[in-house]
Amino acid sequence: MIRLRRWSALAGAGAVIFVVAAGCSGGGDGRAAPTASVGETITVIPGAVTVSSAGPQVAVDDVVRDQMVDTVKRYVQAATVDPLHTGRAGRVAPIFTAAAAARADGGDRAVLVDEGLPAATADITATTEPVGTTVLADQNGTLVLATASLDLTAATSTAKGPVQIHRVGSLTLAPDAGAWKVAGFDLAVSRTGRGVDATAKKSASATTSTRG
Repeated sequence: MIRLRRWSALAGAGAVIFVVAAGCSGGGDGRAAPTASVGETITVIPGAVTVSSAGPQVAVDDVVRDQMVDTVKRYVQAATVDPLHTGRAGRVAPIFTAAAAARADGGDRAVLVDEGLPAATADITATTEPVGTTVLADQNGTLVLATASLDLTAATSTAKGPVQIHRVGSLTLAPDAGAWKVAGFDLAVSRTGRGVDATAKKSASATTSTRG
């Protein structure tokens, strides 16, 4: 995990809500196809943006901010919502840098994705607290790294009972091939409800981090 210290958050930011229509099928992004009878709503709200520059003062415009927040939204979709439909995560690797993806497919996977839970029988809701981003610029004023906060609550019902997932921490984002991708993470997850078996609960208190 790349830790960027002595950055303060600023209050106030515009809000954008991403809503995924109920019962839509998989598209070209490779995500798993949700069950037709179960809908989903994903709400990811941008929060405060802070910039720390080693050179000239720079600002993050709304387009770049929304690209970062969209990466968080795509992660929520693939790591939490898709598995609640199908039992398997969507394609997480394209959202990550190569180094971070290797960790995501290894020992950190139980913390990063919510696989193995019973399939949802009711609509899935996934909502984040406002996603604050702290952005680092180099001596030329180029944006080189960002830390996005994540405080996600997802809930649904299954044939075995209700399921609630709470994932909290941060995602470190870096520009990669024209997109902002997850280069590191520092996350903890808890899974509760009658629909959660002992295996999923066992990893509930785990925390993981990596360098991208």
